[in-house]
Amino acid sequence: MELSEALTQHLDWKVRLRAALASNKTVEVESASDHAACTLGKWIEGDARQRYGHLESYRECQARHVHFHRQAGRVVACIGEGKTAEARDMLGMAGAFSVASGELIEAIRRLGKDIG
Repeated sequence: MELSEALTQHLDWKVRLRAALASNKTVEVESASDHAACTLGKWIEGDARQRYGHLESYRECQARHVHFHRQAGRVVACIGEGKTAEARDMLGMAGAFSVASGELIEAIRRLGKDIG
C-alpha cells in the first residue's frame, strides 16, 4: 500500500461519519472501532509491521490508528444513541475525532519520511 492511498483511506472515514450523521444512519460500532478491519489497519498490522515494526514512527502510527478507531466508534455510538450534538462536536475541528484524525495523518507522514 502506498502511504498516499493510506491517507485517502483514512480520510474516507471522516466523510462516512459525516454522511451518517447528516442522514441519521448508523454504521456498526464494531466495524468503526476495529482498527485491524480497514484497509489501512490491515496494512499496519500486516506488511508494515513486518517491514517497519522496528521504527518508532511505525509504532506511533499504529497507536494513533488504534486511537483514531476508538474515536470513530464513539462517534458511531453517539449517532446510534441519538446524541447528534455530541457526535457533531466530536467531528468538529477541535473535537476528539478530528484531533485523533489529525494526529494519525501526522503519524502516517512521519512514517512515510522514515521509509521514504
